[in-house]
Amino acid sequence: MVSAVHGRPTDRQTLGAVQILRYERDRARTVLRMTNWARWTGLLGVLAVTSAVLITWIAPPAP
Repeated sequence: MVSAVHGRPTDRQTLGAVQILRYERDRARTVLRMTNWARWTGLLGVLAVTSAVLITWIAPPAP
């Protein structure tokens, strides 16, 4: 069933050209926002690991 690929089977399918174009525009914005979010969280993860390594490396050893 093709509709399962595009969402829940209970979701309403858009058949008009205007609805499809609106969906594509909204989906492009969502993808752009999610990609931007993923980029910044990835950078935050790299900075967190770098900070942990530096703190472990520079911290004085336990007695």
